[in-house]
Amino acid sequence: PPCGQVFLQIVQLAFSVTQVAYYAHFTYHPVHAKHNRDEERLLSSIFIVIYLLDLLHAGFRQSRVWASASVVDVFTVTPVFLPADFHREAISADAWLNLRFLRIYRALLAYEYIISTDFVTNRAPE
Repeated sequence: PPCGQVFLQIVQLAFSVTQVAYYAHFTYHPVHAKHNRDEERLLSSIFIVIYLLDLLHAGFRQSRVWASASVVDVFTVTPVFLPADFHREAISADAWLNLRFLRIYRALLAYEYIISTDFVTNRAPE
């Protein structure tokens, strides 16, 4: 596998775990959640870039858009950048059904990919 793809999966793993840690922390400490908006936008922007690079790597095939990893990306990133309802009235970010915990699934997929490449051990695949 290309080294760039492995690097993207390492970034995906690191930031997905970070997002889940934020989710866990702010679930139990909601008072501090308002200070987390900038970090959440930054992480979501990174996830958008990784999503687009993954689509580019897959040749923009429609089947890739409907893959479980892509659906998780859409459902965890959209609430961050869509702060209004269909009537253009502002809604609280807390009003959204929060699916950030699904990032752990993306972290698991990234981990499986990294391990399957034997990148960590620098051995050639058998």
